[in-house]
Amino acid sequence: MITYYCPHCWTIVDEQMTTCSNCGYELGQFLELLYEDKLLASLKHPVQDIRLMAIKTLGDLGNQRAIPEFEQIIMNKNEDYYILRAVVLALENIPGSQSLTLLERAIEHPSDLVQRLANRIIKRIRNQDGTG
Repeated sequence: MITYYCPHCWTIVDEQMTTCSNCGYELGQFLELLYEDKLLASLKHPVQDIRLMAIKTLGDLGNQRAIPEFEQIIMNKNEDYYILRAVVLALENIPGSQSLTLLERAIEHPSDLVQRLANRIIKRIRNQDGTG
């Protein structure tokens, strides 16, 4: 059995519904979104594997618009380690100073594993840029 979710509030909806009974979102609108907008929405999906795939894909695409969303994830001290790890790895593929700044903030995360990974990624970026 397939579970359907509202892409706005992530409430479970019936396949036949056209409007979310929880938030009123017109479900057909999601089909009209650009691919990257769908990925950004998926960062809040209740299924962890969907979130992980969206994070990786946004990183692979070098999507700058993902950075504020990634910041919220990194600043959430209760976030799952695998989600945090995926975000740190994705930031390596997003060019620009905002990614580096967010990686530097990740060094202050309570998780030692996140801190060490962010440090390794920053060193790699700086070595590639010749600033290391």
